Amino acid sequence: MLQVNTVSELVDGLVRRNWVSRRTVQEDRRVSVLELTPAGKEFLATLAQAQIAHLQVRRAKLIAVVASLGFAMDEILSD
Repeated sequence: MLQVNTVSELVDGLVRRNWVSRRTVQEDRRVSVLELTPAGKEFLATLAQAQIAHLQVRRAKLIAVVASLGFAMDEILSD
């Protein structure tokens, strides 16, 4: 579980990077509403594209490994 001060520090960092905006709810000043900024949305899209590219590489490697295992199993079973 995260402590309140830890979450506050994380959010402060996001606000400093202009990835998130924060506003206080007037009815309950203990509550903050966070919203992604355009810069935050752009960063998130870039991050998602990088993750997709990484997963595509991993997928290709996994397919190659599975194919080689299938070939090895064929060799073993044909004996």
